[in-house]
Amino acid sequence: MQSRYYDPEICRFINADGYASTGQGLLGGNAFAYCLNCPVMGYDPSGCRPIWEHDYGKGVIGYTDTGTRKSKTINGQKLPQFANIPYLISTIGFSGCEAIAVYNALVLTGHEVSFNDVKHSFEEVFKYGGGIGLRGLAGAAPIDILIVLSKYNIRYKELFSIEEFTSINTRGVFILSYWNKPFYYGIHTVAIAYDGEQYTVFNYYMKSRQSIVISDINEIVFGELRYVHAFFISY
Repeated sequence: MQSRYYDPEICRFINADGYASTGQGLLGGNAFAYCLNCPVMGYDPSGCRPIWEHDYGKGVIGYTDTGTRKSKTINGQKLPQFANIPYLISTIGFSGCEAIAVYNALVLTGHEVSFNDVKHSFEEVFKYGGGIGLRGLAGAAPIDILIVLSKYNIRYKELFSIEEFTSINTRGVFILSYWNKPFYYGIHTVAIAYDGEQYTVFNYYMKSRQSIVISDINEIVFGELRYVHAFFISY
């Protein structure tokens, strides 16, 4: 890419790369790992950082509800097309539910945004101590979600209890964090579209492309004990 020069007589490059890492985890330090060893799902016109398939096409496998404004939402973070996407020192499949939830919430509220941009926003927060100081390995905390939403100038309401959550009776989108069952599986975060009567939950089943529809949020939260935090964005 004309960033350094090769001397064929000594079989060596005669100057160093401009940088040692692309900042994309361990594979970011390997200049020969094209698209972080995932060339099927990405391409790299600059030679510096891959662009993933779900950032430059619509109707790509993995999206659901084609033909509506939900056509760009992501379900199934542990499916092959998402699971191994690098997420700072982790992967989307392992700890990317908050990035997916925020991306889905932005799409559902009519914002034009790419998942890659949302992912990078969280990675920048992780670099400066977010993610409970674990650089994304344990996912994002509610304060990290707040920071990313603020970047996009999103007006939101914080909901600190399940009572506050169920008191919302206007149409909009929730970003809900709750403890998994069993608890040692950690916290899961989802985007939920609310039409005034029913809740459509995205990326609830992490190995399925399908969203689920429920009438009572307790079907997934099971009371105050598992509720962590939520944001509400009105339409």
